[in-house]
Amino acid sequence: MTCYFYVSLRDNIIYNQFKTLYANSSSAEHIKAKVIDYLISILTTDFVVGNEVMYGTERKVVDLLLLLNKSLIAIEIKGEKDNLLRLEKQLIEYKKNFNGIIICTTNTHHTKIRKIVNNEVGLLLYSEGEIREVRKPIMRKRLDKKEILSSIPSVYLKQIAKSKINALNSDEVREYYLNFPLYKIQDIYYTYMSQRLKDNFALFIQERGQESHIDDIPLLSIQSTNIQSNSPLL
Repeated sequence: MTCYFYVSLRDNIIYNQFKTLYANSSSAEHIKAKVIDYLISILTTDFVVGNEVMYGTERKVVDLLLLLNKSLIAIEIKGEKDNLLRLEKQLIEYKKNFNGIIICTTNTHHTKIRKIVNNEVGLLLYSEGEIREVRKPIMRKRLDKKEILSSIPSVYLKQIAKSKINALNSDEVREYYLNFPLYKIQDIYYTYMSQRLKDNFALFIQERGQESHIDDIPLLSIQSTNIQSNSPLL
């Protein structure tokens, strides 16, 4: 009886340890590290990745932001414990602000997500410790001017302006830029994000080693840079 108790206790401990390990390996943060490793392994041209980047008029945050070939691609991570209640609203905002959208998820949510999203949204599947591409994103050129201008500090917009607009307040600065062609605003948007993120990404790559670790991902966050303004979305 005593022996049976200890064997059962041991088995229960091992089971709980395995369950915890599996839960951690399927968490959004763990998957985020795997996505970064996947991007590093497949992309051959220069690119930059940012973590938890704030954007738009509603000050939302995208899990990962990929800068590639002059395009900004939002990457949304849905781990085992994440729910999908906000996904449709997130996609609406992403379409206003980013050229492409990718969702990376697990088998738990994969089927349901495929029913929610259209063919424009790229899909990655995380299964058995590996990332597999299910579908490539379709890129869009037309973004929302007001939204992307809200993602750029007015301080930065003043600094790059050819006209003297220093006396204008934040709203007036963005009104001034709304007269620009969309392609020009998108170029400014991409350049700004690249400046904010590229040094952090270079440091991340330097510190990364053979694979990305959860503890290093905050290095990719825009808050840890020091460019132009202490309040990035003024």
